[in-house]
Amino acid sequence: MISFVDLQFWLVAFMLIMAYSSVIVLLSASAPVKTWLYGSDSRADTISARGTIAKNLLMICASVLILVLTHFNNLNVLIPLTVLVYWTGKKLVALQKQRAFRFCRPMIIFLVVFFCYYKYSSIQLLLNPVIGDILNLQGPENLVKSMAVSLFIFKAIDFLIVCYKKRIKNLDFLTFLNYILFFPSFFTGPVNRYNRFSEDIYNSSVSIDRIGGIRRIIEGLFKKVILCRFLMPYCLTNIDLANPSLTRTQAILGIYACVLYFYCAGSGYADIAIGNGKLLGINLPENFNHPFFKKNLQQFWANWNMSVTSWLMDYVYWPLVGKARDIQKVRTRPILLSNICIILTFVVVGIWHEANIQFLLWGLYQGVGLTIFHFYAAFKRKHFSQKWKQHVTPSWYARTASTLLTFQFVAFGFLLFCCNSNQIGRLWHLFVL
Repeated sequence: MISFVDLQFWLVAFMLIMAYSSVIVLLSASAPVKTWLYGSDSRADTISARGTIAKNLLMICASVLILVLTHFNNLNVLIPLTVLVYWTGKKLVALQKQRAFRFCRPMIIFLVVFFCYYKYSSIQLLLNPVIGDILNLQGPENLVKSMAVSLFIFKAIDFLIVCYKKRIKNLDFLTFLNYILFFPSFFTGPVNRYNRFSEDIYNSSVSIDRIGGIRRIIEGLFKKVILCRFLMPYCLTNIDLANPSLTRTQAILGIYACVLYFYCAGSGYADIAIGNGKLLGINLPENFNHPFFKKNLQQFWANWNMSVTSWLMDYVYWPLVGKARDIQKVRTRPILLSNICIILTFVVVGIWHEANIQFLLWGLYQGVGLTIFHFYAAFKRKHFSQKWKQHVTPSWYARTASTLLTFQFVAFGFLLFCCNSNQIGRLWHLFVL
């Protein structure tokens, strides 16, 4: 079987997608096929029901074939779950809001429990005697396949909440199944939303950007195949921290290499996914927007893994803010309320990556960093002079200094991703003692 991270895999996937897009373009150039896709009016902007079914079936078959090539072993569980989620969403659209809430909440809890069972070995040991034989679920072999289930949960929860709020568009089972299995964003994102995806399916039959798609794929492969391989030997994870000749400069460069490696890997996968989406006529959201050139921590996280950040804001941060407003002591202190919810959101993000103390501390580290910035911003608004705000804050040297400081804070936070407690202790001795 082919691994998701192999160049051979991407070559096979690219050939399948190019074949698919070529067939669509050729068929859509035929007048009879245009009539079949759009109805009697070939200039219509909305594809016909038959055309939608054909488009979805072609994409679903291609996605299943590619997932089989990757030896993804959990389709036997995810497909029935997809059916269950769709059925629940359809019921939510039909129910009144109060009854829909009682119907929606247990399903979301079930999805979260399913994710925790899949991701965390301690929960598997606890529940396997009861449901292990029923689910026959294979745990994450690597980070990429773990991300696939994470993204499935993100998409399913978004779909259910949009159905609950009666904001769903183009509700259709094949479109939803295509949305869940859509190969380019199945493993590593970006996290697309159902309404956005369905609009691309139901709109024009041919919206394929070959030049833009191939360019993004080449950019992504350059980051993933060239830059990541160049950075890997210099990453802190590949440096012997017990070596007595290790210098502080080498350790710091190793930390920087780790951060750049994470960026190149994440943004490289996103570029490949977005490029493949363009070849299929699906516009996936951008995921990275030059985060290392942002002047503060808030801007950094707003431009790093943006589709996940947006999801977390919608379904973790704002619900926490809504609950916190019921507490009298924090309701009258909006900055304190926001900061508490930011810290809790980052704690959730940390535990989502891995259920251990290191990632919990990483979440606290980033959350506390954001709260410090928010308190500083509030203090600056109240106490800094107008001259300072007009001339010093927007200046190039102030922006450069703040950008460098933001990068240092984020980079050293990645130590909790790269190193275990013993390695962090050695670095502490190297830098401090």
